[in-house]
Amino acid sequence: MSSTLKALVARDCKVVVIGISNEAKSQLTHEMVSYGGNVTFADVDIERKSPATRFDYVFCLVGSTHFRNPLAVLERFVDVSNKGLSFVASPPLAANQWSFDPSSFAYPLLKRLPVMFLVPSSRKKSMDQAFVVTIPMMQAFFKSMRQDFASVTFLKREESGERVVIARKRRIETLHILAGVNAVGKSTMLDKLRSGNSTELANRLGLDPTKPWVFTTYAHLLRNSETSEYSHLVVQYNITAPAVHGSMHGHHHGLLDLIECAEVADVTTMWLPHDQQKARYFQDRVPKGTFSSELHERRVTAKLRDVQGRIPGATVRPNVFYFRSKYTRRKAERLLAIYADRKVFDSMYIEWFEFVGRHAHNAHVVFQDPDYRVGTIADWKAAVLADA
Repeated sequence: MSSTLKALVARDCKVVVIGISNEAKSQLTHEMVSYGGNVTFADVDIERKSPATRFDYVFCLVGSTHFRNPLAVLERFVDVSNKGLSFVASPPLAANQWSFDPSSFAYPLLKRLPVMFLVPSSRKKSMDQAFVVTIPMMQAFFKSMRQDFASVTFLKREESGERVVIARKRRIETLHILAGVNAVGKSTMLDKLRSGNSTELANRLGLDPTKPWVFTTYAHLLRNSETSEYSHLVVQYNITAPAVHGSMHGHHHGLLDLIECAEVADVTTMWLPHDQQKARYFQDRVPKGTFSSELHERRVTAKLRDVQGRIPGATVRPNVFYFRSKYTRRKAERLLAIYADRKVFDSMYIEWFEFVGRHAHNAHVVFQDPDYRVGTIADWKAAVLADA
């Protein structure tokens, strides 16, 4: 019996073992007679389909070279785990049944790159092959799923050269997304909610002021937070992000993963009529291609707010466009194109509300006329028709 399995049994965990041979199953069953423990077996080919049930934790005790497609298996582990998982990334020489072809000479270079390559079997007259996954490839894999995971740690086994990946999933009890476009007033509204002086507005949005809400931005959450569990979390999200950054998945790649980490996910969207939003954006963000000192100070102050994980007194760079780099110019051009065309602007909101309607438990729309008025998506459709 492995030390991992013994530790789980000693903690009175309910353990389901899959993917072992009949011989190993018989041996483990015999050991469990004397050792005890709540251990059951399930016949599931993890390389072909996922288990029908979900688990709190998934432990993979064999190296990645044992799988025909280790990344596909790892994706299934991610799908069926609720709190975390561990996975073993094996170097090509970790298993003595596998040997190198001429690519062995390239391994010192390959192991530094995010790649997955084939290694032939050393057994005579065998057509078997094994995939080797490099550590940079594993890092890139988990980075693409950073919405799901709060932290990913790589531990090295010195005797075998294997790396054990330990990933903790992000779990959220109640998630509230405050969404909108640039210059619609998300930061201002977030300040009002955080101050505790807008209890009536908070109650209308379903944000119980008595609960311990943590306020942060979507980008900050993905970059800096290693907190794996939140009871109440408010995330500021910019709905122009997919259009500006060119994501072919839209909101379905990153934000949807974050929503699925939450037991309850509500969405509040801030909206202004196109002409008002366009005028505010051009006046606030792009006055003749430069930025006023007032805007600069306001953005610096916004960056220095006491958000989860920030260090008081840290030096920050305000998130504004200076039109100096190709990236910022391209980003600015795309934003200007969205605000300049009413059809593009409205279609972006239509796509957003279709996404919200499918995935949010509760959806609110905040109209600023002149104070905050809380309505529904149906109210927004009526407002768009009236504004057309």
